[in-house]
Amino acid sequence: MIKKLFLLFTLITALVTAFSPVKAQHCGFDHAFAIIVDVRDSISGQIIDGLEVFLADSVGIPYKSEWNLIRETTLTIYQKTELFKFGQNQQKGPQSLFEPLTSFPFAINHYMKTLGSDYDFKQSDLILIKDTDGEMNGGYYGTHKVKFKDKNIVSLCKSQQIWQSTEAVNKIKILVTLNPAK
Repeated sequence: MIKKLFLLFTLITALVTAFSPVKAQHCGFDHAFAIIVDVRDSISGQIIDGLEVFLADSVGIPYKSEWNLIRETTLTIYQKTELFKFGQNQQKGPQSLFEPLTSFPFAINHYMKTLGSDYDFKQSDLILIKDTDGEMNGGYYGTHKVKFKDKNIVSLCKSQQIWQSTEAVNKIKILVTLNPAK
């Protein structure tokens, strides 16, 4: 009888463990979202470095967030400013399990901004792109305002495919091609 109770207890424990959410892997970016902007030269097709990219309202005024000022991280996309400024996702050396994350392993060299779940998307929101270094990045590109859709905002935990698939990133990124001024 004790053997049967022990086997029953073991079976119930195994079933509960197998279907329990406790074994689910935790995501370090819970409730975090990203916007990825791929800015390229219209002639060469090359990514344009050295741009300032912001999340802005309908007239082009960048949104502000005190969270940006206090955010301490090793990620290259973070900018120490109160503005919703995108950083360029530049890979800095080899990354291993024992080193802190310095760049996301996807959308390398694209401009990215992470957002918390408190960001309230409005249809009138814009991506504001400014070229402040002129000829240093291959040509002066001026200032541009680009509309985007809520489908371009991706969860960093629920959309794990972006971590592993260039095709998945291509579906959600905002592709912008700019003409250099003559």
